Amino acid sequence: MKTYLIPFVCLVIGFSGCFASSPEPLKETLLIEKSADQEKNLTRIEDEIVVINQENNKVKESLKITSQKVVISEKELSGLEKEASLLMEKKKLYVISDNTTALGEVEKAMVDNQQKINIEKLKLAFLKAKKDYEDADVELKESELSVKIAELNYEKAKIARAYQDRTMGEIPTNPKTGKKEDKSRIDVSAYEKYLTSRKEKAANNRQKYLKNEDTFKMAEAKLVESGYGK
Repeated sequence: MKTYLIPFVCLVIGFSGCFASSPEPLKETLLIEKSADQEKNLTRIEDEIVVINQENNKVKESLKITSQKVVISEKELSGLEKEASLLMEKKKLYVISDNTTALGEVEKAMVDNQQKINIEKLKLAFLKAKKDYEDADVELKESELSVKIAELNYEKAKIARAYQDRTMGEIPTNPKTGKKEDKSRIDVSAYEKYLTSRKEKAANNRQKYLKNEDTFKMAEAKLVESGYGK
């Protein structure tokens, strides 16, 4: 089993995403009697964690690039708008000085400049939408990682509790309540409840992701329609 896996992934996504209000981590010594099928199931979950983590790292790298492209596009747009202001002042000069030749040239330059501004605005909207989309994708994948880690611990808790019940004997009865309880044994329901809470958070993040995906696709379609890149 990949005993290093959970600490490593938690370091990547932040410990709050792994252990916020979560039950105590389980000791591997309590899993020594797991069956072959149980071992296979734990390995499957661990492999899924590895895959999601790798996908998340790829999105994070893309997000870094997209974020820098947004910065560049904002500066490009700012430069074009400053150029538009300068061209307008030149136009005023040529009108006052009755320089028709220069006026024609500057008006042509103004049309070209405005076209560039329109395209850059669409490009910037696309890049910002892509950044939000990738941000949401990272958030979703990290919540999915938390789900898988919680699922892994839940499966381990069931194995460990069965081991405790076998080796520690019958659960004692509380004389005050008349119910069987042993606080020294693993509370499997706590791991199940935590898994449910992680699934709910992941479901909310998926809705946010889908919303950002729609916005990104619309921005992309508008950029393509503009003829950008052709």
